[in-house]
Amino acid sequence: MNDTQNKRSQMVSCLFPKGIPGLWCPPIVHYDENGKPDQERSRKHLNRLVPSVHTFLLSGSTGDGWELSGEEKKELFDFYMDQAKELPFQMLIGVLEPEKGAAAVKIKEWAEYLKRRAGTNAPVDAMRKCHVCGFTVCAPRGAERTQREIRDELEKILMLDYPTVIYQLPQITENEISPETTAFLAENYPNFYMFKDTSGTDQVKRSEKSYGNVFFVRGAEGDYKRWSRFSGGCYDGFLLSSANTFGDELLTVLHALQEGRTEEAEAVSSMVSGIIGDVFETLQSLEGGNVFANANKCIDHILAYGKHWETYKGPMRHCGMRIPEEYLKKTYDILERAGKVPEKGYCE
Repeated sequence: MNDTQNKRSQMVSCLFPKGIPGLWCPPIVHYDENGKPDQERSRKHLNRLVPSVHTFLLSGSTGDGWELSGEEKKELFDFYMDQAKELPFQMLIGVLEPEKGAAAVKIKEWAEYLKRRAGTNAPVDAMRKCHVCGFTVCAPRGAERTQREIRDELEKILMLDYPTVIYQLPQITENEISPETTAFLAENYPNFYMFKDTSGTDQVKRSEKSYGNVFFVRGAEGDYKRWSRFSGGCYDGFLLSSANTFGDELLTVLHALQEGRTEEAEAVSSMVSGIIGDVFETLQSLEGGNVFANANKCIDHILAYGKHWETYKGPMRHCGMRIPEEYLKKTYDILERAGKVPEKGYCE
């Protein structure tokens, strides 16, 4: 293990004494009648999630990160920080600013904010006190971006020396960080400790490049068993929107694979893949918002209210519109066929 890897290992040990968790969740944002974050509804959702998920990415794609204002993001963070004092979880702060130079500026602003909230001038100590385990960033936007431009931009962020997760997000950035760029950053920056790939092409992990001891999580949905390193796949874990609704099941897949229960892992993986695929396809036609958020809000609504889901108003979105009942009905039918509609929802 070289010096960079040693430093990365030491940092990770401080952040995660028991090791980096294999399952992460980008939580959906619940809104009230006025379009403001609904803290009571979010609290119920968190209480359901935390038994299986202990690490969250705030303001990611599923968490309306491209739609929330700076003040809304801080309001959400304050809520989660207060909850983290009672529930055992940590947070990544999504700084998904694809315009050149914007992410580094925002990270500095967040660092100052965390220091004020924690009452300390030491940034890393402030992160620890605020239950923050790093910042998540993506490549600068633009299909014309060269790998040198992408590398230079990410280096400026990593030079700030905060624990950092790099997010492969071509759906927004219109480009992909290459295996060569990823390997260079992994070799030179110990604070780069995790890479999330939601591209679906998986070119970085499919390559023969070495990334040292960087932890890799897959963000693309489906066929979870195949992609886990415990079954010969290439990913250390998952950071999935479906963890909002199937955290228990996804954790079961990981544990079953670790313990050699491959048939169980295959069955659960196929069940979740089928539901998520069908619901995502159903929600493709819904305008407004993010399909990952919309789909999981539909599933979560059924899980929250069970067979009485029609009694409750549909989930509100950041755009100020509720998800129409027709989409909730289709989601209910998909879940019912899979035997996943609870008799009594977790919010009843």
